[in-house]
Amino acid sequence: MEGNPIQEGNQIEIFGFIQLRKGRIYMKKIVLSAMIGIILCLMLSLAVIYLIPQKAVKKQIEESAHFLVEKELFPYIKQNTFNTRQDNYADAILLNIIYYSDSSKAWRSVLEAPFYKPEVSEVNDNLLKAVKENPKPNAEYSRYWHGSMVFLRPLLCVMNLQQIRSFLTGIVIAMLGISNILLIRRGVIGFVVSLLIGFLIINGWMIVFSLEYVMTFLVMSVALLAVILTNSSSVSDEKKRNRIGYIFALSGVFTCFVDFLTTETLSFTIPMLVLLVLQEKNGQLKYWKDVLKQIVLYGLIFIISYACMFFLKWILATITIGKKALDSAIGSVMERSIGTVTMGQSTLDPSATTLQKLGGALWKNIGCLFPFKEMMSAPAVYTALFCCILFLFSCVYLFHGTSYYSNLGMSMFLLSLIPFLRFLLLSNHSYLHYFFTYRALLVSVVGAIYYTGKCCEEYWKRRWKRQWKRI
Repeated sequence: MEGNPIQEGNQIEIFGFIQLRKGRIYMKKIVLSAMIGIILCLMLSLAVIYLIPQKAVKKQIEESAHFLVEKELFPYIKQNTFNTRQDNYADAILLNIIYYSDSSKAWRSVLEAPFYKPEVSEVNDNLLKAVKENPKPNAEYSRYWHGSMVFLRPLLCVMNLQQIRSFLTGIVIAMLGISNILLIRRGVIGFVVSLLIGFLIINGWMIVFSLEYVMTFLVMSVALLAVILTNSSSVSDEKKRNRIGYIFALSGVFTCFVDFLTTETLSFTIPMLVLLVLQEKNGQLKYWKDVLKQIVLYGLIFIISYACMFFLKWILATITIGKKALDSAIGSVMERSIGTVTMGQSTLDPSATTLQKLGGALWKNIGCLFPFKEMMSAPAVYTALFCCILFLFSCVYLFHGTSYYSNLGMSMFLLSLIPFLRFLLLSNHSYLHYFFTYRALLVSVVGAIYYTGKCCEEYWKRRWKRQWKRI
């Protein structure tokens, strides 16, 4: 089976599944590709700080600061439509960090991420004061890589914030456009339609309004195109498996490098979904258990690469800055996963119980998929979700083709669970930042639409065949 890492002849045991003799070599190559990606990230980070002085970006950052200071930190692009909420907060901090990247202390700047933060002031005001008065940085943001500066710092030499947002969004659209053209040529027009509908449902156009939003879509679009090109090449199945493994290893590394903890799972789930669709098109999804093993293997490659990139940052930051960097990182992990949240908008409101927080993390994110202006209540969300599931189930049950039930349907269902698992594991973060984390559900929406469409298509094909035979 193409793309299936389980084949006879090369046996070794990893994560409970039986792999092949060549499995050890395969994993070594994956580790090597991840290491190359990590080294490349470090070299690029150091290079942009060394080669691009502060004065080269100051004018554009000051223009951006004036723009941000006139805006709310979390405005609604559509009036009171809660799933079109912008995030200028993260962009202001990111520009602050880029401004204070010091070429004389490039290594420390990469690891410490210093920026200016007075005790009582908004982040957009802080950025403007930083570029106008140039005070010394007094805070650090060492737990993330902030690797997007590799793109942003050179662009800031000639563009301001608004122009960069549009430019990067244009790249994403262009990459997705090329991918869609290739998919149409491969005969999976239904998937292209499903992807476009899903993109609209999650308000994917919102990436043009925030640097924070666009980064994972940028990595996702590159990984998506790489998977399509790899799967369509004329090389052997083993080489395709290796290359896809490299793609997911590098995707995990670069997602961690540029992301600010937004929709990080998209860099794995959408390219993996396309891989399964292409394999199904070629008649290569034989047994859903083998599909599960494939998802687990590539998923582990992505997760391990992503996690190792995070751990490396924390270790290097601890060595360079001190134990406070590690304490900050661990504290952030605990806060984002099991930290408390309040039931209202104020810290004076009562804290949510664990069950309320987990439930809220789910219904807030699911609720953003529905086009209502105000925040939906939990019963409304679950009722709307139940109706959608009932409709999809009815279509699948009435019109399904048996060849899709155990293979494509099961594989898409498994992939669709990943964002929900993410919401539960990082319940605090998903509860508070639902207005952008919900876009991770793109894989669930696209999978449901595409599979339902395939079942209906199979039904009508069989019906027309029966009628043609009667004629």
